[in-house]
Amino acid sequence: MENQLTIFHYWIMTASAVSLFVSFVALLISWVNARRTNASVLRILKASGHTTCEARRSADSAEPLLESHRFAVWVNNLGLPLHDVRVWLRLVCKDGSGTMCIEMTRYAMDDEHVVHTRGELGKGMVGMFEIRSDDKCMKHFRLPPVETDRYLDIEAAGYNVQSFRIGGWRDKLAADWNRVAYRINRRFDKRGTTHTGRAWLKPGNMLPVFRDVDSSLRYFLASLPRQSKHDGGRPPKAPASHENSERHEPHPAPDGRHRQSDRHTGV
Repeated sequence: MENQLTIFHYWIMTASAVSLFVSFVALLISWVNARRTNASVLRILKASGHTTCEARRSADSAEPLLESHRFAVWVNNLGLPLHDVRVWLRLVCKDGSGTMCIEMTRYAMDDEHVVHTRGELGKGMVGMFEIRSDDKCMKHFRLPPVETDRYLDIEAAGYNVQSFRIGGWRDKLAADWNRVAYRINRRFDKRGTTHTGRAWLKPGNMLPVFRDVDSSLRYFLASLPRQSKHDGGRPPKAPASHENSERHEPHPAPDGRHRQSDRHTGV
């Protein structure tokens, strides 16, 4: 009889613990959904840093291939709908010398067409924002000569919504894990040939990989020119043409009068 009561009490305590755990999970899910309904919640779905080469030339032309270095992020909205969304890449010099901000362009999901109208980024929607080295704004851009802290600032309707730190402990752990997962996954790759003789490859994705924004951004920044510590970050000046050199003000003579060439005096 006592053994039966002990077993009965054991099952009662187990059921109570399970009910308590289920209640806690339900409250947690309700709190998360309530927060997403009444607040702006954004997350970076993935990031990419890559290089593309486009052959914009004819067969008889000697023009080189157009090389473009790109950094893209996919922003997923999990909360309130946002309007006029803008994403900025902010580089803060660690020595306190300055801050650089680069606006990321919004592209369509086909990765080619620029979205000129900033509409609504509703709940559940994903927007892609990208920086390309061949853009006009990046033509004279120079990286600072010192190390920088990197951030992604997301604005909506002119207000700052959320900022993401790039290169923190999460990105470092993700990079270390992804390196190990890549080596293990390659051991499970399957290769073969079809009946027509073409080779095929099936990647063995045994271990998952995590989002690593820092590695993608570092790949992109490594392709950009860097300032020297002597020029102060200014792009090199183009040599003055002969036409512009003739319009310079004449130098004063030793006696204080202005010297004029025969071209200006008409002699």
